Amino acid sequence: MLQGVESLDNVLPLVKKTIIEVIVDKSVEELSQLKGIAATCMMSNKPVPIRHSPYVVGLLRPLKAFLEGDKARHYLTHETREELLLGTLTEMTRRYYELAAGRLSDARKTETYLQKSRQNAQKRAGAAASGVTDHNESGTEKMCMQLFLDLQEYGRNICALGLNPADIEPYCSLWKCVAPPDRQNTISV
Repeated sequence: MLQGVESLDNVLPLVKKTIIEVIVDKSVEELSQLKGIAATCMMSNKPVPIRHSPYVVGLLRPLKAFLEGDKARHYLTHETREELLLGTLTEMTRRYYELAAGRLSDARKTETYLQKSRQNAQKRAGAAASGVTDHNESGTEKMCMQLFLDLQEYGRNICALGLNPADIEPYCSLWKCVAPPDRQNTISV
């Protein structure tokens, strides 16, 4: 009997890891919509975003469904549920950060390339640099704002599950990546 308990203790971490991976894989399917954010924000005639994207609502749906399911409520200890919750949110947010940071990096590179191309075209056309710059928000600034609004909503949804998003390291990293300069040091959802 004691040997069976020891075997279960050895297997339990693998089971938890597998549960986390399955939930995260289902959840991050929603993140494929980040591609559309980049395309939309890079359009010069689009205004600065003012609300979160619809995909954010679905990010935590698989996790909530698992935690609210009969089997999880009846068979998992409170400690195990909390461990799965934190583990899932940490991994999901890490992937969110990687995707968002990658999209932002690509958008910045594209924007820099386009600016240099425009400047070179103006030089070739003989246009004098007038010193007048366009004060509209850039595509990457709009993208950062959209991702920031999305991250705030994601943080509110994390709070609804009973956790503080500031306690999740990848959330803090993503916050610093997309938050306006005056808000980078204080996480508020």
